[in-house]
Amino acid sequence: MKKAILILLIVVFPLSVLADDGATVFSAKCKMCHGADGKKLAKADLSGAAVQGKTDADLVKFLTTDAKHKAKAADDAKPLVEFIRTLKK
Repeated sequence: MKKAILILLIVVFPLSVLADDGATVFSAKCKMCHGADGKKLAKADLSGAAVQGKTDADLVKFLTTDAKHKAKAADDAKPLVEFIRTLKK
């Protein structure tokens, strides 16, 4: 039983840390379209007022329901929103 718990901690803990790191998730799943600074797409400039003016709840809802984003962001929406806040102009 102790081995099973140890293995579970070794495998699950690093994955949960990764999932909680919005910058890592952004780099892996979002940067290719939005750019490293979030400004690559003019209509979706993550540092601009249109995105930054939305509430965290609105951004989480968008990331988890929009067809282009939900597959990439569903489990990581809250950490992503926290990271997106760091891109503010």
